[in-house]
Amino acid sequence: MAVATTYLASPTFFIGASSASTKDLTDQCKSVVITKSREALDQSSFGDTGRQFTGGLTNVTVTATLLMEYSATPGTYVDLTGLVGARCYVACKAQNGVAISTKVAP
Repeated sequence: MAVATTYLASPTFFIGASSASTKDLTDQCKSVVITKSREALDQSSFGDTGRQFTGGLTNVTVTATLLMEYSATPGTYVDLTGLVGARCYVACKAQNGVAISTKVAP
């Protein structure tokens, strides 16, 4: 099915376990690419002469280019290690102020 890709250069970028506990990593974020697609599901029936498809579940992938900070105090590395393998909340906003927000599951 259709794939929509959004590229944001120097966006505001928040990530966390929930919308209430997000960390602001805007100063560490260089760019974000958001790819949204839907699986094609076959909905053909017995009398059809060709295949019929419908959109299935939505897949969202967020790829952020971050400057990493490996210090022992809270920094980029410390903020992200707790989110590895867990469902997280990501919120991005373009420079022009249009909000783009999505939930991403592992």
